[in-house]
Amino acid sequence: MKETKTELTIGKKEIFANQKYFEAVLPKNFDVNKFMATLSLEVQKNPKLGQCSNLIEVAKDVASFGLIIGGLANQSYLIPFNKKYKEGNTWKSKMVAQLIIGYRGYITKLEEAGYSVEAEIVTKEEIEKGLFKELRGSETKIMHSPIRTGIRTQENIALAYCIIKHKENPPVISVLSKEEMEEMAKKEQYIDKEKVRTLGNVWQSKERSTDYGQMCIKTVIRNAVKKVNLQIANEMSAYEGKRDSEIVVEKQEPKIINDLPPVDFEETIDAVNELSEEEKIAIKAEELRLAKEGE
Repeated sequence: MKETKTELTIGKKEIFANQKYFEAVLPKNFDVNKFMATLSLEVQKNPKLGQCSNLIEVAKDVASFGLIIGGLANQSYLIPFNKKYKEGNTWKSKMVAQLIIGYRGYITKLEEAGYSVEAEIVTKEEIEKGLFKELRGSETKIMHSPIRTGIRTQENIALAYCIIKHKENPPVISVLSKEEMEEMAKKEQYIDKEKVRTLGNVWQSKERSTDYGQMCIKTVIRNAVKKVNLQIANEMSAYEGKRDSEIVVEKQEPKIINDLPPVDFEETIDAVNELSEEEKIAIKAEELRLAKEGE
């Protein structure tokens, strides 16, 4: 418990020490205290983030994109990884944080710029029954009558599509098969000292059968974003592409934030020893926001 308190305390001090930087890069409609309180809550939920040497660096990336971390927004997540690296002839390891941008993060940025986004999964059953048609020609059209029963799992998903519309531009349409999405999502990792290309943990999650489908939606949106002239969305996609190109060793299984128990704010305050009045106000504001969203 003492070690956890230390990690929390150090993490929170680093967060609040960088307030001026966060203020400089956050969008004008973002409250910096709310941003820092949300970031502090993520460290409280997963103390290993407090061990990450790059926590503030990654937090600055989140701020520059104007994304909400964790919570019910599902726009972005900070996940700690145990990364091994070679120093001379010796292998060492360190905890590093990675920013995972959720598909709602992309949708939010597109909608803020005046775009509308529709992304759907198509099952094998829908194709067999003729409920999905893709018409190509001078104008691409998608005709889909989804079956809204059952769960779209890895076994029954056939493809996914995304349609991005803007009143001043023709629609952007992306259609990807399951195999194409998996190939796009694979990245290099070391498994038993062998470098292989494989799907990440969330794609292979056994905790929630819906995770695979969520990753399909994100992949087809990222593919469509490449064709949209929106700088922030393209920067987010490029950021994730660069991140995924790095080899990660002994990756920690990410926790599903929505499955975590509710945060006890009073326990949080005790755990971080002495908080300033400014920090207490920021955390209380976040508590009220989360309670309101849960109504």
